[in-house]
Amino acid sequence: MFYPVLVFGVMIVVGLGVSWFLLPRLAQVFRSLNVDLPFLTRILIGFGEFLNRYGLVAVPIATLILIGGGFLFFRFWGDLILPFVPGIGRLIKEIELSRFGFILGSLLESGLPISDALDSLEESTSIRPYRRFYSYLGRNIKEGLSFGKSFSSYPKISRIFPLPVRHILSSAEQSGRLPETLLNIGRNYEVRVDDTAKNLTVVLEPVLLVVVWFGVLLVALAVILPIDQFGNYVEGFGFLGVVLRHLFVCFVQVFVHNANAKWEFDGRGQSQYRNSFALSSTWQ
Repeated sequence: MFYPVLVFGVMIVVGLGVSWFLLPRLAQVFRSLNVDLPFLTRILIGFGEFLNRYGLVAVPIATLILIGGGFLFFRFWGDLILPFVPGIGRLIKEIELSRFGFILGSLLESGLPISDALDSLEESTSIRPYRRFYSYLGRNIKEGLSFGKSFSSYPKISRIFPLPVRHILSSAEQSGRLPETLLNIGRNYEVRVDDTAKNLTVVLEPVLLVVVWFGVLLVALAVILPIDQFGNYVEGFGFLGVVLRHLFVCFVQVFVHNANAKWEFDGRGQSQYRNSFALSSTWQ
């Protein structure tokens, strides 16, 4: 999971850098055209100017809000929503089944009564659907009901426990081999957890690429549409208009290059900027 998180973080940092430093400078060029800018360009330029004025305050506040909101979401509602999300829900189910097998099997194998083992299992999980089921299972076991009857009477049991696991546990309870069977279930689902986590990472990579592509497309359209609009305007002047259009494109490229050089100067120090300038002067 490290690679998708790294790609997403770099995408946010690069997007903030472009919006913060580059778009306000391009806004000066677009305003000098005296043409109506497209809606997308106005939105991005407005966002860049907002960051240029209030970014030092807005970015930390937005970061704190996102972190705090994400923490509160996962703290109070995450365990109710995430188990039903495709991919992530399967991973959570396999993790819980692995924990169920290892914890309950180890406690029963050490000689702990099954009612106390289920109480300990209920306290060890943070996923509320499984916690409710463990509480329900513990009450039924104390009343003398079996695993099989508890499984069959619990509503929507198939969402949290697969049918093969329920059949295996019912047979193991009848044959008196419940601890060994639970440990085998734990080991089996531990292997599945590793495979599902790897597959989830592989699935997330193209999704992140699509998100990055969409962001790059928006920025590219916001920059190209005013240039194309200006080009259509000047082409009405014939050959002179075509020359002006090419000159304007070259001017934008030089402007972007100088903006990047200025950004390197501000971010990496004055000495490195002077060295690059001296190198370019030698080639001249």
